[in-house]
Amino acid sequence: MPISKINTTSITDNSVTAGKIVAGAVDADIAAGSIDTAQIADDAVTSAKLDTNITIDGTLDVDGSEITVGTSGSRFAENNLNFKAGGASYIDHSTVGQNINFRVSNSSSLDTTALTIQNDGDITVPDSGRINTEVIDFNTSRNVRIVQGGNAAKLARTGLNNGGIQVQVDTTFEIAEADDINQTIFIADGNTGAVRMPVQPCFTAILNTTRDWANTGALQFDGVHINNGSHYSTSTYRFTAPVDGVYFFSCSLTVTAGTTGQDDTMYWGFYKNGSSHRLIKDNWSWRGTSGGTGVEITTHHSSHIQLNTNDYVTVGVNGVSNVTGDLSGGGYSTFSGHLVA
Repeated sequence: MPISKINTTSITDNSVTAGKIVAGAVDADIAAGSIDTAQIADDAVTSAKLDTNITIDGTLDVDGSEITVGTSGSRFAENNLNFKAGGASYIDHSTVGQNINFRVSNSSSLDTTALTIQNDGDITVPDSGRINTEVIDFNTSRNVRIVQGGNAAKLARTGLNNGGIQVQVDTTFEIAEADDINQTIFIADGNTGAVRMPVQPCFTAILNTTRDWANTGALQFDGVHINNGSHYSTSTYRFTAPVDGVYFFSCSLTVTAGTTGQDDTMYWGFYKNGSSHRLIKDNWSWRGTSGGTGVEITTHHSSHIQLNTNDYVTVGVNGVSNVTGDLSGGGYSTFSGHLVA
C-alpha cells in the first residue's frame, strides 16, 4: 500500500541515509503531498542521489543564478542564454511549417514582434517592428558591404576601416524608387562593371526649322532626340533642373547664307534663368565665291553650370555684326545637357 504520511519530526537527523534504503524500496507509491519541500533538510537531496534523467511535470522554478548544460558549460541564466560549445550552436523549431518569433515589450508585455525567422528561412521585420524606415544604422566605423552572389545576397563588413559602404555584385544590382519598385534608377552590372542610371537627367534638342541668326533671345530648338525625364521643353526651349547639381551643356550651331567676303561676329552662349551666363564671341569671314546657300560654318560651345532645383538653361544669341545669315535647321544645330554631379 502507498505510504500516506511520513512525519519528519519523528525521524532523527541523519537516521535515514541513501545507504540504508534498499534499491527500489521507495518508488512512486508515495502518496501525493506526503512529502513536501519544507520537510526536506537543506542539501538532503543531491544530483548524485537522483537518477540520471529527471522529468518535471509542471513548472520548475530555479532560485539561483544559472543552469549549466553539457560538458562545455553552456548556461541558461536570468536575462542570458550563453552557448559555449566548441562547434556550431542551434536554436531549433522541429515542427514543420512554423516560424520563430523574437518578441519584446513596448507598451505591454510581449506586445511587439521585432523579428521573424520564417519556416522557409526568410527573415522579416513585421509592421509592429522595424529597421528604421529612413536609416539602416550599421553603427560601425568599419566599411559595410552588400554582397550579391548568384541568387544569394549577403550583408557583410569589409576589411577596411574608413567607414564606407560597399555594394558587391556578381550579376546585376538595382536600386528602385521608393514609391515605384518598377522604376529602376540605378543598375550595376557585376560582370562588366558598367553602371547605368536610366532616369538620369539627359537630353539632346535639335533645331528643326531654319532661323534668322539676328533674332536675339532663346534659340528655338523645337525637337528632341533624347529627353530622359522630360526636363527639356520644346515649347519654352528650356532645360529645367529637377535637382540641385552640376550640369554639363554643349551646343553646336551651323550658320549658313552669309555674304561673300563679309566678316561676321556673333555673341552667343548659355543663359541661366534668362540672364547671360556663359557667352562666347565667334568671328569668321565668308570666303566663298558667292553668297547664299552652300556657304556655312559650324561653331561649338560647352560649359559646366551649377544649378539649383527649377533653375533653367537656354541657348541665346546676344548680338551679331551683320543681319544676313541663318542658323541651319534640319537637325544640324543641337543643344545637349546632362547631370554630372
